[in-house]
Amino acid sequence: MKSIASSLSPAVLAALTFAFAANAQEVPSPPWLMTGTHGIEVGYALDEKVVRRLLPKGIEPVKEMTGGFELYVSPGGYGLAPYSAFNVFVDVEGIDMPDGRKGRWMLLGYYGPSEQVAAALRTHYAYPAKAGSARVETRENEWVWTGSANGIDFIEVRIRRTSNDCEMHNALDLWSAKTASGDIRVNRIPASYCWREVEVASVKINASADARISDVQPGKKPIAYAVEWENGAWSFTTPVKKP
Repeated sequence: MKSIASSLSPAVLAALTFAFAANAQEVPSPPWLMTGTHGIEVGYALDEKVVRRLLPKGIEPVKEMTGGFELYVSPGGYGLAPYSAFNVFVDVEGIDMPDGRKGRWMLLGYYGPSEQVAAALRTHYAYPAKAGSARVETRENEWVWTGSANGIDFIEVRIRRTSNDCEMHNALDLWSAKTASGDIRVNRIPASYCWREVEVASVKINASADARISDVQPGKKPIAYAVEWENGAWSFTTPVKKP
């Protein structure tokens, strides 16, 4: 078993430790830049009753109830990074991306590991973020992604690469949330990363960790796609109000 951290030099680890400490003290206002990101995204159809319970009034999911989850680490950048995260999202109507994809709505998210990271996302983007983190390690021919919070592992996803080749992808992603005052904030995220399709070997959910996590797990639902990205760069821009 080999963790990503074990492959880093002492100097890099020291820099990351310092950066996390600085992050815990203060997070500047957006825009933020994330670099060197590595993560996975798994897409599937969510349960309609659960989605409608978690979505605020006035936000309509796509009729197919498509969505999924992400786990990723973002070691470099400006503002929020370094941090790691895992979240669950659903595609929604009325907020379309330039390439035709539907805008995304975060149903739940864990960002950190510091509470300051989660608080910054709640403050500036109205995301339903709590303190948590993600990590990745290799075990034989599998990449094992784990999302944790409060010292408890919530989710474990094992993937297998069918190829080490990856394809550059550039996009403008739109993630939105509703503020306490009822406004919809749209986070426009220009992104560039090298991605590949992967196979999902298993998904394990700790149902006792968070009932919401249990409610949105794939279970017996067919997985529509699974991708891994590397060397990603994206920006959380200053949010705009949806007309």
